[in-house]
Amino acid sequence: MSGVKRTQDYHSLKTRTLILQNPDNTFPQGGGVLQITTTHGTVTSTRDVAAEQLLINGTPLIDASASIVARTMILTSTDTAIQAEGDVRITNANIYNSGDQNTTGTVQTTVLSLLDLSSNPQESQLYVQDGEYFWQRDANPQLTNISAGLDKLRVDPLDPQFSLLGLNDISGARITLNRLTQLFSDRNAFLKRSDLP
Repeated sequence: MSGVKRTQDYHSLKTRTLILQNPDNTFPQGGGVLQITTTHGTVTSTRDVAAEQLLINGTPLIDASASIVARTMILTSTDTAIQAEGDVRITNANIYNSGDQNTTGTVQTTVLSLLDLSSNPQESQLYVQDGEYFWQRDANPQLTNISAGLDKLRVDPLDPQFSLLGLNDISGARITLNRLTQLFSDRNAFLKRSDLP
């Protein structure tokens, strides 16, 4: 482009089209925005905006420390909408998740940590390993296999020793109910007062 002046000082500029060209004669990528990049007011096109504050309807959204402040954020991405490298902490609020519980509305995690509501909170963890459900708590580091406990409670409904089907008298029902109660007691299905907090 012969005859192009390197510097021209204008008080104002009005034009139908403004085309930016990089020093290597390429053009900036589409989807970029203009940003002041030097202390001398140099304007360049960028796809990564660095700003101290972004105002939307007068409400600060991003401050200088990169904190986001907003009443509502609506993300319409069909892919990963939020990805965090650090912790995500919710204070004085709830998390809601809706969907068909099939392709949407599910929660995936490796370990679910639960904090005790007592004044001296203990942490409990629920997780799955090799298809078995396990529970572990700080106060008792021994693993509790929940799946094995549920399997121990299973009673065959066709077992005549425990079936209530076909019983016509109160005496037979009482005997069968006592057998079931004894069976669950033998399998530690009931809590003793010493087991309660």
